[in-house]
Amino acid sequence: MSACSEKPADVADQGRFDGIDASSAPSVAFTYFYRVLVPGDKLAAIQEQHAAACERLGPAQCRVVGMRFSNDGHGDISGRLDLALARDLARGFGRDRIATVTQEGGRLEDTEIEGTDQAPKIEEARNSERQSAQQREALQKRLAQPGLADRERTELTRQIAALDQAMATAVQSGTAARAELATTPMHFTYEGATGLALSDNPFADALQNTLSSGRTMVWAVLVIGGMALPWALLALALVLLWRTPPVRRLRTALFHDNADTNGQAH
Repeated sequence: MSACSEKPADVADQGRFDGIDASSAPSVAFTYFYRVLVPGDKLAAIQEQHAAACERLGPAQCRVVGMRFSNDGHGDISGRLDLALARDLARGFGRDRIATVTQEGGRLEDTEIEGTDQAPKIEEARNSERQSAQQREALQKRLAQPGLADRERTELTRQIAALDQAMATAVQSGTAARAELATTPMHFTYEGATGLALSDNPFADALQNTLSSGRTMVWAVLVIGGMALPWALLALALVLLWRTPPVRRLRTALFHDNADTNGQAH
C-alpha cells in the first residue's frame, strides 16, 4: 500500500493539488481523502454542490454512497460526503471540487491518497484458476477411462467438484480486484468555521481557536462547579444549622455546664 498527502502552505495554493494520474499506475487502486475548512454558514451548500456534481455524471460514472451533516447548535458544524467515481474521472473531479471550496471562501486543509497494488491479487487469481483448470482436465481424462471402480469414480468426482469451487473462488477474487481498479472511492470531510470568510480574513483561525478555547474553559468551569456544589451546599447547611435557636440553646447549655464544673473544681 502507498499513500501521499499534501497540506497547502497558504491560501494562494488552494486547489492546486491535482492528485495522481491513474494511467501512470494502471494496477493501483486509489482512494482519495480531502479535508476542507469552510465558512460554517456555507458548509451545507458546498456539500450539496459536490453531491450534485457527482449526480450529474450519472451512476455509471459517479455514485453518492454516504452523506452526513451535523450542527450542534453551538457553532460546531461538520459534514462528510463519500463518493464512488470512475477511475479516470477521480483526479479532475477532486481538483474541481476543491476549486469550488476556494471560491466559497474555504480552503483545503489536508489531502491523502492511498493506493493498493491489485496486480498481485489479479495474478494470483489467474494462476489459481489456470492450475485448477489443468488439474480438472487431468481428472476428467482419468474419469473417462473405462473399468474404474466405483470408489475411485466417486473420489474423482469429489475432487473435480472441489476444483470447480476453487476455480469459482479464483474468478471471484480476480473480478473483485479488477472492480477495485475500476472504481475510485473519494471522501470529503467538511469542517465549518464561524465568522468571516476564511480567505478574506487572516485572523479567522485565531478567532476560531479563541472561540474553541472559550467553550472549553466554560465546560471546565461547569464541571468543577458541578463537583464542588454539593460540598458547598452541605457546608452552608451546617452553618445554617449551627445558627438555629435550638442549636444555640444547646451550645449555651453545654458551655454553662462546663463553666459550673470548672468552678466547682476550683
